[in-house]
Amino acid sequence: MRPVRAEPRRFAPDGVAYANAWDAIMVLSIANLLVAIAIGLICSGLGYFDVMRQPAQYQSTAVMLIDQPLQLTKGDSGVVVKLNLLRAKYAALLLTSEIMVPAAKEAGLSPGEMRGAQRPLYPQNSLTLLPIARAANPQRAQKIAQATADTLSQYVQDEQAATGLDPAERLTLRIVQNAGPGAKVSPVPARARQVAAVAAAAGMLLAYVGLQLRSARRQQQP
Repeated sequence: MRPVRAEPRRFAPDGVAYANAWDAIMVLSIANLLVAIAIGLICSGLGYFDVMRQPAQYQSTAVMLIDQPLQLTKGDSGVVVKLNLLRAKYAALLLTSEIMVPAAKEAGLSPGEMRGAQRPLYPQNSLTLLPIARAANPQRAQKIAQATADTLSQYVQDEQAATGLDPAERLTLRIVQNAGPGAKVSPVPARARQVAAVAAAAGMLLAYVGLQLRSARRQQQP
C-alpha cells in the first residue's frame, strides 16, 4: 500500500492550521493591516499628485442655431428632420480643412492646433450646434471656439447664397451665443480625489494580501 504524503501544515498566528491561501489572507494581522494602510495612503498621495500635476486645460463654447424660419412656420415636420440631418453634416464638416484653414487664419493659429482643440457637440432634441475648444489658457480656448463658429456660420451663408434661393427660403447657421473665456476643466480636485481613492483602495488591498501570504509562507517553513 502506497504511503499517503502529508501536506505541509500552514499555521495562523494563533496556531490554527491554514486550509488554503484564502484562509491565510482572512486571518487578521494588525501589523500587516497597518503596513497596508500606510502603503494605501502613499498610493493615494501619488495618485492625487499625478492628476494635479497635469497641464491645465480650459474649455470655451459657442452656441449656434440651425434655422429655416419660413419653412418652420409652415408646420412641416419634415423640415425639422432635414435640419437635424444638416446639423450633423456641419458638425462633421467642422473638422475639415474647409473650416479649419480659414478659422486658423482668423485666430492666428496653425490649422493643426485648431483641429486638435476641437470638441464639437450637437445635442439631441435641439437644433443647436456647439463649437467647443480646449486649450492651455482661457483666452486661447475662447479665440479658437469663436473663430470656428464665425467660419462655420460664414460657410453656411456662402453655401446657401450659391443655391440661388430667395433669402427668405435659405437656412441659416447663426451664432446665438459667442464664446466666452475658457473655464478650467482639467485637472480638477474632484477628479484627483477620485483617482486618489481608487489608488488607496487598490494599494491597500494588494499590499495586505501580499503581506498575509508572505507571513503564511514564513510560518510553514520548519
